[in-house]
Amino acid sequence: RSSDLGTTMSDSFSYLRFQPRSTKKLYEDGEHGLYTVTLFRKVVDEYKLHARENKFIVREFVFDTSAQQAEKQEINRLQSDRKRQYAPLIRWLKVHFSEAFGGWIHIKALRVFVESVLRYGLPVNFQAILMQPQKRGSEERF
Repeated sequence: RSSDLGTTMSDSFSYLRFQPRSTKKLYEDGEHGLYTVTLFRKVVDEYKLHARENKFIVREFVFDTSAQQAEKQEINRLQSDRKRQYAPLIRWLKVHFSEAFGGWIHIKALRVFVESVLRYGLPVNFQAILMQPQKRGSEERF
């Protein structure tokens, strides 16, 4: 539906005076699309009226240099925070990986036990074995 939006928009407003080929799709998701249109000042109000009639939402863009500067400063601050926090994060991950992996193996062992009881029934008379295979290229195979 949103792929038809651009053609619907240009067909619906073809009689209005706006810049040719100025309609550009900025963003699109499943249901919605964000477009930019360059208009002459005389027809802005008329364009908004016809857009509302065709169930389009028109929002004006006001360029604000101070807001743009603030956004750039925020991006720079976040990037420096990310660089500063990267090394401690890697250290934390290296320390806690073994604990998380051990917990995961325990959960796997519990699953083996429960599925074995469900398959073979009670009383529990089996052994679960974990085997570590030899590295590739070694001579011994079993």
